Amino acid sequence: MEILLLIAGALAIVNISSILEFYLGPWIYRMARARKPALGNKIKIQGSIDPLTAFRFIGEFKWLNNDVAAREIRIFLNSNGGSAIAGKAICQQMKKCKKPIEIECFTACSAAAPILASGTKGRRFVWEYSEVKIHDGYLFGSSRISRIVGNIFLPILMWFGNRFDKRLLLEGTGQPWHRIREDMKREAEFRGQEIVEYGFADRVLA
Repeated sequence: MEILLLIAGALAIVNISSILEFYLGPWIYRMARARKPALGNKIKIQGSIDPLTAFRFIGEFKWLNNDVAAREIRIFLNSNGGSAIAGKAICQQMKKCKKPIEIECFTACSAAAPILASGTKGRRFVWEYSEVKIHDGYLFGSSRISRIVGNIFLPILMWFGNRFDKRLLLEGTGQPWHRIREDMKREAEFRGQEIVEYGFADRVLA
């Protein structure tokens, strides 16, 4: 699975979300339809963000986005990051959404940070003990095989991947490009009210 993701990422980095939808759309849509009673209007992103996380998210998200009864989509986010390609696919789906996206976040590190920033402004919530971390990470993940194969394409792919993350953070937080670039280089961490002040979220929940 990881090798396939590396190949797919190298060929389709600009529009991975559309690739996933085209080849896996019918299957993930049926999966989401079967889980609809348990979904309500909330999607959970927990643990590592990997291809399976993205596949599941796209199916559930498309279902709720087209569900007339769901006036908004709520996302529960608690992730230490993972594959930037999978995170990119999730963010692209969120950008296409026709409804408000409310996010309740406990942890959003690495590839999960742009997801928090991509929520609807005014509807992004964190807790006092929530944590956000950003850095120039691995495009495909941090496992040994990802690093070995990913390093072959490193000069080009890392530039595209990190630039995409910076653009999402730029749009979501309102911070200037140079600050985001420097904060990613120094692996900046934010907690509670600091997350709101930076622009990742809008309010700290009591």
